Amino acid sequence: MSGDLTVQDRGDASTQSPGREPSDAVELREELQLYVERATEKLVELLSLTEAAAQGVQSLSEQCSQNARFIRAWVLFIRSGRGIQGPTVPNPMVLEEEMEEEGDPAQ
Repeated sequence: MSGDLTVQDRGDASTQSPGREPSDAVELREELQLYVERATEKLVELLSLTEAAAQGVQSLSEQCSQNARFIRAWVLFIRSGRGIQGPTVPNPMVLEEEMEEEGDPAQ
């Protein structure tokens, strides 16, 4: 890599040629680069998994909201006594509007 900083031995700088690193420092730098590359790969993988989990949570949240609306519609249907008149199935959208108008105590 161009522009890399070089690590120089502080013991005797006169024995080294300029721009040349001791072998231990080179190995250490290469090892650190390898650790950084591995950490980067793991972080990218973690980000990908986190995004997938977030999408799953969002989907589950939408399903739960739909289920809650459906259950509230049935609660209103049963409270209104319409279930006594016959086996008609309630329209959740109409019942939800009625429930909002009368003020749902469950909210």
